[in-house]
Amino acid sequence: MLIGKDKIREIVERTDIVQLIGRHVQLKKAGRSFKGLCPFHGERSPSFYVTPERQSYKCFGCQKGGDPIRFLMEYEGKDFVSAVRELAEAAGVPIVLDPEEDRRIAERRELLRACQIAARFFEEQLWSEAGAAGRNHLAGRGVSEETARAAGMGYAPMGFHGLRDRLLAERIQVERAVAAGLLGVSDRSSGNEASRAYDVFRGRLMIPIRDPERRVIAFGGRVVEGDDDRKYINSRETPLYTKSRVLYGLDVARDSIRRSKTAVLVEGYFDAIALWEAQIPNAVALCSTALTPEHLALLKRLEVSRLELLLDGDAAGRKAAARLAGPILAAGLAARVVELPDGDDPDTFLKRQGREGYHERITEARPLSDFVIEGALGDGDEGYEGQLRALGELRPVVAALPEDAARSLFLAEIARRLGIATADVARFFRGDRPASASGSGQEPAPGGSEGRGGAQGAGAGGGATHQLGDRVGFADRGRGLDHGAGGGRGGFDDGPGRGPRLPASGRSMPAKRRELELVACLLAYPELAREFGSGIAAGLSDDALREVAGLLLAGDLSSEEVLSRLDERLAQALGSRMREALRGAEKDWRIELGDGLIHLELERLQDERRATIDERERLEAGLYLAQETSEREQLAAALGECSQQIAMIRVEMERLRETLREA
Repeated sequence: MLIGKDKIREIVERTDIVQLIGRHVQLKKAGRSFKGLCPFHGERSPSFYVTPERQSYKCFGCQKGGDPIRFLMEYEGKDFVSAVRELAEAAGVPIVLDPEEDRRIAERRELLRACQIAARFFEEQLWSEAGAAGRNHLAGRGVSEETARAAGMGYAPMGFHGLRDRLLAERIQVERAVAAGLLGVSDRSSGNEASRAYDVFRGRLMIPIRDPERRVIAFGGRVVEGDDDRKYINSRETPLYTKSRVLYGLDVARDSIRRSKTAVLVEGYFDAIALWEAQIPNAVALCSTALTPEHLALLKRLEVSRLELLLDGDAAGRKAAARLAGPILAAGLAARVVELPDGDDPDTFLKRQGREGYHERITEARPLSDFVIEGALGDGDEGYEGQLRALGELRPVVAALPEDAARSLFLAEIARRLGIATADVARFFRGDRPASASGSGQEPAPGGSEGRGGAQGAGAGGGATHQLGDRVGFADRGRGLDHGAGGGRGGFDDGPGRGPRLPASGRSMPAKRRELELVACLLAYPELAREFGSGIAAGLSDDALREVAGLLLAGDLSSEEVLSRLDERLAQALGSRMREALRGAEKDWRIELGDGLIHLELERLQDERRATIDERERLEAGLYLAQETSEREQLAAALGECSQQIAMIRVEMERLRETLREA
């Protein structure tokens, strides 16, 4: 999908900007520029200049300006990629795109649209007469209408064709709806595919699952009527939805998690919803799957420093804590277990005790490692067989730990509880090396801290999955948007199968600092792309960054997917600035981005002013050497126009500076 800045530069250079803009504006020669009435605002005296030598246009009335791509974006309303493609075709510049990548992008766009249509349909049904059973179920659980609407909950009515008919009416192909996990197709031989298609979800309260960009990508359905004995059914994995990479409710909880640096982790959708209902907004849930390093990487990108585990108050809850312990401790995250009374789950407890009861339990929460070890070993009076059984229960936890200080400390604590040597405990678990360490050929050191060869990928960054943010470090931070605003944050997967990378630029620092910061802010807060993406994409001078902003505005790819397609140097520069931006979650980023756009325009005007001054000097030299009267007159007229442009640029720059001073 990424075109590459060298190709974009070639397209701009080969575009006849006078001819392009001349389709909409009557232009007249004015020295080395062309002059006309601005197409962006009504004016009687021309203040709109087109300068072919610089492939740029500028209006000194409304301050619009840029290159051919920006003109198509601002005047014809095209997105960045469409504008580039149109200019490439007109200039005869071939763009070789990966057909398979284009196909995947188009498919993803259609799957997102299908899920969005389904979410609207389910939500309409819940609040209509057909959704009475769903509303009754919510009332019984103590979920208010306000919370249900905020979560986007809906209802899938009984019947096989309600959603199917809506999707077909919205021109969603059956094949796409099936790929999104919304429809199934019966295997009966008669009829076409559309007539054989049926709704997957029926008689269920629907819970939309969103990605961090707040786009619906899947659903969970809780049965409330009908004879289906499956309490929950969930969307199968699709090109949009991989359970091991998604936490339910992260789109709702993200801002609260950033502020508090704490996340409450539960195992069920309604557990998270119950926490939101109790005004505990930093809750997320697993999507019917095991906790993975990818889940923890999502939380670490939000700089979570502590997890609160809220689990069922029974044996199942204690087993869940043991399952969660390995990945959490391996990731180096501090975690506490909030214990509930026997027989309670988070939903029932919060309904009865509310926010106050939860905070009382928080004060008694125990560290996860302590909870798991004590749960397995008990009081230590079970004798030899009981202690061996307890050690066996701890095998999965120990096996998940990287062979470093974390593992050694855990083994030492087990040994202390049992009253035996740490080396003996280490020998018991020696066969449970992480997979990344197998075959290293190194003998474990006493105390269980084995050789590090081959196990470096399983460090505190979240297992063997290498994260881009861990790789880039902190050396490339920017200074913010001139108001203390930070630059950026990385932390996205850099694995295989993530799409083609943008070609390297060969520069030590890709793009200007401020341009990097603006795009990094959009990556950190993609919900602002619709408001600011077009202006940023149009105003950037770096073509690779313009394309990044354009892709975020189009919404076809998430921030993670966009970053994974970039040249490594550019990804690193954006990554470090994203970290800074995410640390400043309390800032008003609309103000920061607005000010950043003004600074960007000031920098562009400064470049324009320098270039115009250079042009004036060339004209003055030509005037000095000119012999013919007609030539001298033409040069003098061009010199006057050039001086007028410099004066107007100076006035506009002062106006923008005054705007910043008043802010």
